[in-house]
Amino acid sequence: MGKKKKIDNMIEGIKELAREDIRKIKEETDKKIDTLKEEFDKEKKGYREKKLAKFKREAELEAGQIITNQRLKSRNKILNEKRALIEGTLEEVVSRLKGLNKNNYSKFISSLINRVVLKGDEKISLSSLEKKLNSKDLEKIIKKINKVNNWQIETDKPSDRIDGGFILKGKDYETVVGWNNIREDIKSEYENKIIKELF
Repeated sequence: MGKKKKIDNMIEGIKELAREDIRKIKEETDKKIDTLKEEFDKEKKGYREKKLAKFKREAELEAGQIITNQRLKSRNKILNEKRALIEGTLEEVVSRLKGLNKNNYSKFISSLINRVVLKGDEKISLSSLEKKLNSKDLEKIIKKINKVNNWQIETDKPSDRIDGGFILKGKDYETVVGWNNIREDIKSEYENKIIKELF
């Protein structure tokens, strides 16, 4: 029995060593697992933080773009409103010019003729749609202009090519002074003044 006890003791010692090795291996394995978990958690946290930072940057960029777009839309809307106000003002000016009494309207047409005549030998045609002046009225205006400027402008038959105003014909040119042209002339000359007054 002594031998058996020795063998049993040896087996027990081997088992104890094996248990100790298993315990050490388990501890090392647990440590490695814990280390790997920590590294994984750090990476996961870092990844999440990177994703959150990227998401935040993208959200800020998108919010900035939305704000910029809204500002542009607002600015465009304001500009369109200002443009509409300017256009309305120009239309009102043209409407008032059309509404002048015959005497003031004659003076207005006379000033336009004086502005567009180049040589003083042109022919002038009223618009056939002209309501304030007739051919005799135009002849009176031309007579005064010719006398003051020593010109030889002649009247011509009415034209149905324009909506109002007149056409001045030279030998090698033609100047149309219809309401659209008058409006554009007023716009180019007074637009900045209108803008300063309105805004």
